[in-house]
Amino acid sequence: MPDALLLKIPTTRIRPNPKQPRHFLPPDKVEAMAASLKQIGQQTPAKVRPLTETEKIQTPDHDYELIGGHIRHAGSLKAGLSSLDCLVLDLSPEQAELAGLLDNQSTEMHWLDWVLAVERLSESAANPTQQQMADQLGFTQARINYALKVAKTLTPESRDLIYKQVIKLGPENTVSERSVMALAGLEDPQLAEKVLPVLLDRQLTEGQAKKLVEWVKAGNPVDTFNHQAAPKAPKTPKARVTEAPSESNAAPAAAESPKSAKTVGPVKPQQTSPDTPMSETESLAWGAAVGISVISRIKAKIKKGERPNLFEVLLLAGHYVLRALAWVVKHGGKLLLHASKMIWKVFKESLQSGLKALGPTIYRVTRTLLGLAFLAVCAYVAWESYAHGFHPLHALGTLFTLVIALVRG
Repeated sequence: MPDALLLKIPTTRIRPNPKQPRHFLPPDKVEAMAASLKQIGQQTPAKVRPLTETEKIQTPDHDYELIGGHIRHAGSLKAGLSSLDCLVLDLSPEQAELAGLLDNQSTEMHWLDWVLAVERLSESAANPTQQQMADQLGFTQARINYALKVAKTLTPESRDLIYKQVIKLGPENTVSERSVMALAGLEDPQLAEKVLPVLLDRQLTEGQAKKLVEWVKAGNPVDTFNHQAAPKAPKTPKARVTEAPSESNAAPAAAESPKSAKTVGPVKPQQTSPDTPMSETESLAWGAAVGISVISRIKAKIKKGERPNLFEVLLLAGHYVLRALAWVVKHGGKLLLHASKMIWKVFKESLQSGLKALGPTIYRVTRTLLGLAFLAVCAYVAWESYAHGFHPLHALGTLFTLVIALVRG
């Protein structure tokens, strides 16, 4: 960055950047900035550049143009401050546009502001490649390509529609970039412009937007699209089909009792001898092995006041242990993933603000190495947890071993 000069400049002599990335300054943020400036004063200087002689002729009431700090400037005007502390940077208008985009990336920008800023940068006189823009902004080439695809999908009228929603609902309540990107599937910006109002009015998600695109491409009117999918009808169980007995086996089939003919479920193994029937324990073990739900039978037995045997107690206890472990794995995994994402987000923001001064190459290499280290730590924690038995498969293996031992014993 060129050498900067810190000056106190009259607020009325500073003009906003007509090409600044932010198209919309949230009124609540301007109000908060004005209140902060009144109470504790200006803590961070704004960034400006001196106007060229040609620009001074065009706008004689201004001497400087903002690069970064549009909310501070608007807040100072609202607070009635006569001057603003500014870092004066000796930059050309083209350099100032890139510097303004880099400065605003450290704050919350609406996704459309960022997309249009990338589009303007790609159309600048320098005619940079996507990889060059990625190096300048500290993003991947794929992210730059994605932003340009979104910009290509939106006509000027489509962009105005989105900004009207931003002004009406606030930046945090507008449709996402991914939802709008789904309209690229129409391969026609004019058609996307006609479909966009439905997407905005109904606040469609990415998945719903993709279904809307499929609906329109099939030749259906866009207004007839129903984004609320009807619930699927429950599947009816298929009737058990029994082959008609042939003449050779008609007599044995007729000899079967009606009760045995209607029995549904897995077939138990054939008894080796009528004199050696299965014990209750062996019956339960066999039922558990082939998929028959025996837990309900044990519960019904306890409910009747009958005393379960040792094997039934162990089987019921194992059932509840597995359910508890399944709950821990399901919800604990979600909490761990959410916490990891939050930690990574805070870490990434701190890393971005701290390393951007070192240059894009060092920044990307450092970010990649630290990201790999973070994943390695997560993998190590997961492996240690698994190795020390915190896994439902271990409990299932132990229970199965116990069942086999009891059956054989």
